[in-house]
Formats: sequence, C-alpha cells, structure tokens
Amino acid sequence: MASRFTLSTLLMLTAVVGATTNLIVAFYRESLPIAWQTFTYAKAESLQRDGATVLFFGNPTYHPGGQLVRQRLDESPLRLASHRHVFVPLMRTYPNWNDPEIRNVWKRFGHTKRPVMLIFKPDGSIAQLEPLDTKAIEQQFTAQSPIPIIPSLAWGVTIVAFIAWRHSRNHKTEPKNAHERRIRVC
Repeated sequence: MASRFTLSTLLMLTAVVGATTNLIVAFYRESLPIAWQTFTYAKAESLQRDGATVLFFGNPTYHPGGQLVRQRLDESPLRLASHRHVFVPLMRTYPNWNDPEIRNVWKRFGHTKRPVMLIFKPDGSIAQLEPLDTKAIEQQFTAQSPIPIIPSLAWGVTIVAFIAWRHSRNHKTEPKNAHERRIRVC
C-alpha cells in the first residue's frame, strides 16, 4: 500500500511540475515580441500554397511610422497570435527603393513611400491593410487565435493525476490470504 501511495504521489507531483513548467514557458514565449522572418515574395506564396496565413510588413527605414507600427504590433495581442502560429510573420526592412523584393510587391500593389501591410490568405487571396491602423490588423488575427493547447493539456493531466491520487488513497484492497484477514480483523 505504501508503494502505491508513493507512486501516486510521484505521478501527481510530476504532472504538477510539468503543468507549471509548460505554463511558465508558454507565458514567457508569448511575452516576447513577434519573431519576424525575412520576406521574399516566393516564400510568402509558398507558405500560402501550403495553407498558412502570412502577414507581410514592408518596413522602410526612412519612414518614422514604420518603427512605430512594428513597436505597436510587438506589444499588441497580435504577438500572441503569432506565437500560437495563427499566421507566419514576414518582414522586409529596406533603406531605399532599390530592394528587388519591395519592387516586386509594388508591381502588384502599387508604389508607396509608407509602410506596407499585406495578408496572404490560404484561399489564395491577398488583402492589403492600412499599416498605421494596428487595431484593424489585430482584429484580422486575434479573433481566430486558438487557446494555448500545451498548457491546457498539462492542466488536464494534472487534474487526472490528482483524481487518481485521491482515488488510490481512498481505495482499500481486500487481504489476499486468510492470515492477512486475521491481522486486519484484530
């Protein structure tokens, strides 16, 4: 009986430590800024064909609004959606108009001196957003953001382990032979 109690306790403690660790890691990861990857038009189209939603941010270094937009996005609920893989964040920072990838974007969507924000949707469409309106951008993604799965599963395991531990403490077994029955009766 003592070994069963120890095993149950060990399982419960392991589940609690695992759940707590997963929550700490998830909260830490989701507090980080958006992990922007380098944009190429071919990469965005490839991700789109594979069923991913891509958020492209064209960030000209000469425009003061570009850094403000990036800072707002990195501090917004959009960063949670990016860490939960609701979309793939791609950015192209360019100091002048000679960047071939930005010229490729301008050929399709028109030339601008301001930051550019595009959403490559899995259905093949591409939507252009106003980059300085961060609230509208957030609304595109935060409504579809899933509940963090790993912390939820960890807490579920913890609850199941706790119930099993409580059940094992309350569960009484019958003696296996007559000698054990006499000892228990006495």
